[in-house]
Amino acid sequence: MKPAVIGILIGCAAAFLFYRGLPGLIPGALTAVYVFCSGRKRQKEKKRMERLEDFRNLITALSGALAGGGSLSHAFREAERDLGFLYEPRAEIRQVLSAIEKRQTLGETFSEAFREYAEKSGLSEIRDFAEMLELAEETGGDVIRIIRGTVEKIVTKIELRLEVERMVAAKRLEQKVMTMMPAGILFFLMMTMPDFTAALYNTPGGRIIMSAALTLNILADFWGEHIVEQAAD
Repeated sequence: MKPAVIGILIGCAAAFLFYRGLPGLIPGALTAVYVFCSGRKRQKEKKRMERLEDFRNLITALSGALAGGGSLSHAFREAERDLGFLYEPRAEIRQVLSAIEKRQTLGETFSEAFREYAEKSGLSEIRDFAEMLELAEETGGDVIRIIRGTVEKIVTKIELRLEVERMVAAKRLEQKVMTMMPAGILFFLMMTMPDFTAALYNTPGGRIIMSAALTLNILADFWGEHIVEQAAD
């Protein structure tokens, strides 16, 4: 589900749970904006992890193809064919591989064609691999041996990073459940004991309490996200 849709739904839920009326429009809208921004940030991080995993699969396939002998360009075509069984044609990595192959047909070397992909990815692992390719070609070293040795180190680093991200995702889910618990308790009380909670919605003091509760809930979520991100780093 898109962050904008999630933000609107949670904003409406916050306005209903904490205000039950027009006074909740502005706090609900602010809540929706916060949820949207937080969701966009997590969506970008998820996209980065997907690109990192795609890159791991690419260089693993490339290393396997190089083990069979042949040039780097031939190994790349073999890796592209192997990845064709893993990804659908519209997948981002398939589009990237197609663009690299087209640039090679125009006379660019593999390292030159790969450089653009590395710069657009925004990932240090891909940039490091691109720099290694360029350095190996410029110095005239044993490109195949260098690539295979470098791939092993990069794959180990990527797998460690992906494992950390999976652990962080589990912790983030726990943090979200804890953040939602006060709203769940409030909803339960509102449904089962409406007379008990009526004062929270119908008096100025009650609205102040509910506004403080919503603010603290958002701050708790923000701080929880910060702690989880620090743990990942």
